[in-house]
Amino acid sequence: REERKSLAAVRNAGARAASGDFLVTLDADSRMAPGTLSEIASRLSSGRYIGGGALIFPDRWSLGLVATAFFLAPFIFRLDWNISAGLFWCRREDFWKIGGFNENLVSVEDLDFARRLKAYGKSRGKKYGTLWKHGITTSCRKMDRFGDWFFIRHLSAAFRLLTGRDR
Repeated sequence: REERKSLAAVRNAGARAASGDFLVTLDADSRMAPGTLSEIASRLSSGRYIGGGALIFPDRWSLGLVATAFFLAPFIFRLDWNISAGLFWCRREDFWKIGGFNENLVSVEDLDFARRLKAYGKSRGKKYGTLWKHGITTSCRKMDRFGDWFFIRHLSAAFRLLTGRDR
């Protein structure tokens, strides 16, 4: 249980309460495909992966969602980062070695975590993996609330969100 309105704090509380050697985080408004946990266990057991993320599919499509994704993708998934997000998986010990999720960030804490996990893995000779076959489906609830074209119409809001300091 975590009372703070901080997704990073909630994720870290879940990691503290977990008892397994492998950690998997998934937002409450997302769902994983069948076979996801088996693929994660296989990858982590191979010793070649530090952890990773997953391919993300929206629960619905629209022209506004596609346009927003194409516009924001270069800023969110910079070519030098080459990371995926949505669902995170790693060994418990590696999660804590990189400090878990940064509770000082109010947004993009997931991208920050992915970047740090990937860098840590690289220093250990391990890959950051993306689950392509077993992606996740996530809710468009925020777009339902604000509109599919919100970030295209409000570019400054999009860039403020990407700083991690603005909700």
